[in-house]
Amino acid sequence: MEQFWLQDVNVLLTRLNSNREGLGQAFADERLRQQKAGGTRVGRKPWVSDLLLLIAQYRSPLVLLLVFAVILSIVLQQYSESAIIAVVLVLTGVFGFFQERTAGKAVERLKQLTHLKACVKRGGIARNVFFEEVVPGDILLLNAGDIVPGDACLLESNDLHVNEEVLTGESFHVSKFAGCCSATGPLSKVTNAVFNGTGVTNGSATALVVNTGRNTFLGKIGRSLQQAEWPIAFEKGIYKFGYLLMYLTFVIPGIILVINVLQGKPVFDSVLFALTLAVGLTPRLSVLVGNEQRYILITKGSVHNILAVCSTVETKNGKTVLDRALTGQVEHAFEVFSAQGYRTLGVCYKNMAADRRITKEDETDMTFLGLMTLSDVPKNGITGSIDQLRAVGVDLKIITGDNRFVAAHLAAQIGVQAEPLICGGTMEQMPDDALCQVVNRASVFAEVLPEQKERIIKLLRQTGHIVGYLGDGINDVNALRAADVGISIENAVDVAKEAADIILLDRNIDRIRQGVVEGRRTFENTMKYIYITISANFGNMISMAVALLVLPFLPILPVQILWNNFLSDLRAIALASDNVDKETLLRPAKWNLKYIGRFMFVFGLQSSVFDFMTFGVLYRYFYSAPALLRTGWFMESFLSEIVILFVLRTRLFFLRSKPSKGLLLSNAFTCLLFLFVLYTPLSKAFAFYRLPADILAVLLFIIVVYLVAAETTKKWIMNKVR
Repeated sequence: MEQFWLQDVNVLLTRLNSNREGLGQAFADERLRQQKAGGTRVGRKPWVSDLLLLIAQYRSPLVLLLVFAVILSIVLQQYSESAIIAVVLVLTGVFGFFQERTAGKAVERLKQLTHLKACVKRGGIARNVFFEEVVPGDILLLNAGDIVPGDACLLESNDLHVNEEVLTGESFHVSKFAGCCSATGPLSKVTNAVFNGTGVTNGSATALVVNTGRNTFLGKIGRSLQQAEWPIAFEKGIYKFGYLLMYLTFVIPGIILVINVLQGKPVFDSVLFALTLAVGLTPRLSVLVGNEQRYILITKGSVHNILAVCSTVETKNGKTVLDRALTGQVEHAFEVFSAQGYRTLGVCYKNMAADRRITKEDETDMTFLGLMTLSDVPKNGITGSIDQLRAVGVDLKIITGDNRFVAAHLAAQIGVQAEPLICGGTMEQMPDDALCQVVNRASVFAEVLPEQKERIIKLLRQTGHIVGYLGDGINDVNALRAADVGISIENAVDVAKEAADIILLDRNIDRIRQGVVEGRRTFENTMKYIYITISANFGNMISMAVALLVLPFLPILPVQILWNNFLSDLRAIALASDNVDKETLLRPAKWNLKYIGRFMFVFGLQSSVFDFMTFGVLYRYFYSAPALLRTGWFMESFLSEIVILFVLRTRLFFLRSKPSKGLLLSNAFTCLLFLFVLYTPLSKAFAFYRLPADILAVLLFIIVVYLVAAETTKKWIMNKVR
């Protein structure tokens, strides 16, 4: 049924074994089972998704470098090195797979709570079903805000408008109506059908579902509902940090490789050393009603818009001309009700000659009936919740399409400063540079159009703010997409929920504060990992580069680097759930690439200084053999990474900040693993040797001094550099 809209709806109903009362429930269930068995539903089988996820763990360029190293080792008959690298690769991939799989399943469980539903008629009864349960032959009941769950032919329509941007790329709304259509060209010309993934922006309709899943136009072209979005601040920081890592990962190890080769060291060892070193671095509504004798068009909307289409007014003495005096009385009543916090709408009507399709042109010469007031009282405790948001550095702005009087009354009720109050008409006359200054000062915006909401959000982001937007209606969709974080609620219209990043399961603004705090905790723990990993690895790389210039042998073997990286990754896993100091959670944080670079440079150099101390002690005073020096430096590097982890995980003195149990246990576990390898026959595989007691004592002393130096440097850089 490629061009089903060309066929008569009665023919379609017969072919789909349906009728205007909808499918029977049992028949619909059987059709759904057949579709799943036939593979016409969108989505992969679980085992296929798991296999692709496992393969994805080995698609990183740096991991592929190690795979190349394994192959090279086998070709050159370096079987022990190839086996160790392969084991580390497998373990790393398996750990990553289970982490991502667990996280993915948790996300899917959350999505189940907010799955989109469609209203269908089955056996003459309207019921809500999940999108995935809609089948060909279902009768859809569509209203403003709904997303269409399949390609469908219209049976009835009332002032229906649909946004088909997901299919056509055009953002304007398309008028749709039931009836014949002879369009054989682009979908944008089809007026009697709606398509999967499009959104209803106005009106209502009844439609017959013809195709679902992969058989829809959207399913065939394989496009997502989500449009390209403006990257959020966190993503921008990740991109910039990624470029920094690319430079460090490929340039510096390449220099080290050249130095090794020029010094006449074995090419294979030099290549393997450079590869493993690189890996270690990467861390208005109208409706027609009627009976057999009479049809009436009833329209409701904003008072000013309703008055503009009325020529008469209904009074107790009958109709009279709507003159300036009566208009002034209506507007005065509107202002009085609005100032009391009531959302006030105008209502008018018009007698129609016949039951026919309504157009915008019909909304003229109407009769004003009166005002309709709606009261939406703020929840108890809202003022306290807003104060708690401010306490964590979150400023609140009201952006509404309601009139200025309602907006000002609401602001006063919840403790938001209403002056200066900016209206949409004023915004329309202002250029971006002038409005940019206003949006930072003002807290209340009224009579705002949907595109103006989006404009406000974008201007706030351009000035450096991280913006969250809470909305639940059709007019909020663009603003939800423009914000760093779009927030909607469970009973919002479908298009708003689809555009949102977060969906609240209850109407409690305190959930936003909790989300802000949790987001800061996640951000802070992410930054901990970056600070700790990049500074430690940068320091190690500098140390190795210098050591290669003065030592006649490799200061550490490739397999030892990989083992150290593996232990470091095990410790770092627990950082994701580490405790965060309360003082830190009260302040918003942003990406600062310059600060990360300075941080890496300062702590990396400091780490290298202590590495050089270790080299000097082991090589000059104890005349250590290469094997002992490598073991000693590995131990110093291993212990210094533990020290720097506990120092840099907090801005406080490390003993004043309580780490999570998971972090403590992960560090204890890696210590046991290290000791197990060092003092068992496995030590031969890693070329480790037992160190004399005097060397162990000196290494311990170096670590204690490093702890004091790291704490001192942290205090200085936190207070001065940042």
